Amino acid sequence: MKVDDHAAIGTGAWRAEFALADDILMNLYLGERLMLKLKPAVVNKHSETQCLPQKARIHHRGAGISINYEVSDLIPFGPEPGISRDFDFTDGFARVVQDIDAGKNAVLRELALDAMSLPGPWRRIAVVRIPGAGKTFPELKWIGLEGEKEKVFFAETYPFLAFIAESPDGKCFEVGCGDDLWRWGSAADLPGCTAEFRVSGNKDSLEISRCPVLFDAESGENPEASRRTWRFKWYFAWSEPGAAEPGDKKQITVDMSDFAEPGGKYPCMHAKSARKKIRQALRGIIGANENTDIVLTNAETVVCNQEGHLERGTKKNFLHWDAWDLMELFIWANCKAMAAGCTFSLAPPVSGKVETPLFRRLTRSGFQNICGE
Repeated sequence: MKVDDHAAIGTGAWRAEFALADDILMNLYLGERLMLKLKPAVVNKHSETQCLPQKARIHHRGAGISINYEVSDLIPFGPEPGISRDFDFTDGFARVVQDIDAGKNAVLRELALDAMSLPGPWRRIAVVRIPGAGKTFPELKWIGLEGEKEKVFFAETYPFLAFIAESPDGKCFEVGCGDDLWRWGSAADLPGCTAEFRVSGNKDSLEISRCPVLFDAESGENPEASRRTWRFKWYFAWSEPGAAEPGDKKQITVDMSDFAEPGGKYPCMHAKSARKKIRQALRGIIGANENTDIVLTNAETVVCNQEGHLERGTKKNFLHWDAWDLMELFIWANCKAMAAGCTFSLAPPVSGKVETPLFRRLTRSGFQNICGE
C-alpha cells in the first residue's frame, strides 16, 4: 500500500506542511510568514531525504485541541536505518518523540537529528543553557542581530535547554529539549562518544544543528551503543503579538507550589506523585464548577535530577525537565474543562516574565480547532 508522503496540519493562523522523502521534512508557517524549515535526519551518513515512507497517519484528539501525526520511514541503503516520529500538535506548540534504529545488526556511530533553518528577518535571539538541578527556567538574555555577518551563537558538546528567535514584527519561534535531558546528554557518559549542538547565522537566516551521538571511529565496539533504538524528545512553539482577552467567567486559582515535595519550592511535574495530585485536584474543581476559569498559579518549569522521578535502573544520569509534563497537563486539563464549559491556563510567579512562545501559550486559554489532512 502506498503511503501518502504529504500532509498539512494547522488552523487559520498557522500551518505545518510535511513532505516525506524530500529535502525539507516540514515547513511551519505563522500566517504567511515561513518560520521554520525542518530538515531530515542523517544516520551514519545516510540521509533521510531518500527514504521510503512506511507509515503516515493523522489522529484527531480532544475535540480539535490536538492532532497526532505518526510517521515512520526506512533509508534503503546499507543496513537500512529506520526513523519514526510522533508529532503532537496543539494550537501554539508541538511535541516530538523521535526513535532512530541504525538498522540490521548495525551500531549508531553518527546521528544528525533534524537540522533547522529559520528564514529571517530576525531581530534578536536567546539561547538558554541547561541550569543546575533544582533551578527553574532562567530569565532570557537576548542577543540583538544586526548586520549580515555570520556568527556562531552556541557551539557546545551539550544541548541548549531552549532557543528563542523574535522577528521585527514580534513573531517568535522556540525549540527546546523534552523531559529526557539524560538522553540528550548521554554522549558524555559513553566511552569514545561526543556530541555537537550549534546555533549560527545572522538576521536574515538562522541555522540549528543537533548531533547528540558522535562516536570516535577508533572507539571500537561499545556494548552500550550497539543494536539499540535511540529515542529523543523535543518540542517547538510559536507566537505572535497580541494580548490575551480577559475572560468574563468566575476564576478559581490553584497554587502549584502547594504540590511541591518537602524542602522544594516548586514541584517537579515529572514526578508521578505530583502529576497525580494536581490532576486529582483539577478534576475535582472542574467537576464541581461549571463555566469557570481555572488558573494554576506560581507555575514554573524545573530542571531536576531526583532518581525516583525516573525509571532508569542502574544508570547514573537522571537529569530531566518538566516543561513537557506541563504541556501534557495543559492539554489534559483543557480537554476536561471544555466538557464543563471551563477553561484552564497557567500563571507564572512573577507578572510580566512570560517571554517564551511556549509559556505565552500556556498562560492563554482558548483554542483554535486544528485540522489535518
